[in-house]
Amino acid sequence: MDSARMLEGYGRVAGGLIPQGHPMGGPSGKRVVWGEGIWPAEMILVRDMIKLKHDFIRSIVMEPPVRFVVHSPAGPVSGRVSQPGVRGGLLRALTTDLGTKASAVRIEADGRLWWLRGVGPVGARIERATGERIFFTRRLHGVVTAHADDLDVSVALLAFTAIPSSAYHPVFGF
Repeated sequence: MDSARMLEGYGRVAGGLIPQGHPMGGPSGKRVVWGEGIWPAEMILVRDMIKLKHDFIRSIVMEPPVRFVVHSPAGPVSGRVSQPGVRGGLLRALTTDLGTKASAVRIEADGRLWWLRGVGPVGARIERATGERIFFTRRLHGVVTAHADDLDVSVALLAFTAIPSSAYHPVFGF
């Protein structure tokens, strides 16, 4: 378990990494989030998407979207995470991909679409495709908005804990 926190309105929430080879982590490993008032969720790690040594998502790994599952009471909800603005080789990654549009992370599940973006030098926000914020950081605190439902919260927490800030925070132009 990497972290455990109290989330106002949701109780204790924990997130962690199950390493590859572990019976519950499978051959690739998983990033998981669970808690008292949220639906558990897991993101299947792809190749070297998130390494313990190098906490960074490389564009080449995001080419195929990363899969995740939220375990709702009605059954599993499958989803995927991609970074559509990040494509190409090293030169492009060092130039074009430094813009804010390139750094947006796209999250899709159950016919819904969310965007994870960096805000300011250290903040983040997750909003629905309609523009409604469902999760954002304020200083060192995560805030779930009143618009968020159970799927929003599970997806937001999984994405926020599984995707390192280096993926959605470009070096310039935040």
